[in-house]
Amino acid sequence: MLNSRANRGRALEELIERITGNVPGCVLFSQANRWVPLKGGRGGAFPARGAPVDFVGAVRGVPVVLECKEVGKGKRFPLTASRLPEREIQAMERFEEAGGRAFLLVAFWGEDVLAVYPFSFVREKLASGMKSLRVEEGVLFSLGVRKGVPPVSAAGLMEMFVACDYSSNRHVLVGH
Repeated sequence: MLNSRANRGRALEELIERITGNVPGCVLFSQANRWVPLKGGRGGAFPARGAPVDFVGAVRGVPVVLECKEVGKGKRFPLTASRLPEREIQAMERFEEAGGRAFLLVAFWGEDVLAVYPFSFVREKLASGMKSLRVEEGVLFSLGVRKGVPPVSAAGLMEMFVACDYSSNRHVLVGH
């Protein structure tokens, strides 16, 4: 896990790259950003330019975008502009409007799980005024050996991205 406030999600991005890198039927392109250090050496940075999402690609022919975030401790991901900027929200909205699928992936390191949220679910939470996403609201994958939670794998993530039911308002996995 990264301690820096700059590019929170990089450890998760590296994990996604590692487990999906050479998997047939899965092509995810990492989107590079140029980072500018904060003035005064306060140990942070901000993206000067670059892609508004972390990954763009296709999984079994389904176009997907992924935004990766991390939570060190706690069971909630705050839906604040500093953690989920408007440009990321707009990019995921536009991608879905164009027929693709967008997902927010949040590594809850203290809970040892990866929670995957379809962006349509995140959008509903934002519209309802919710201030955060709870870990248990996502589709969970173990980042270690958490009991009762399947381990994170390329096959599991690919199934999530393809099988997510976008035809209903529930945005759940088909068959779960």
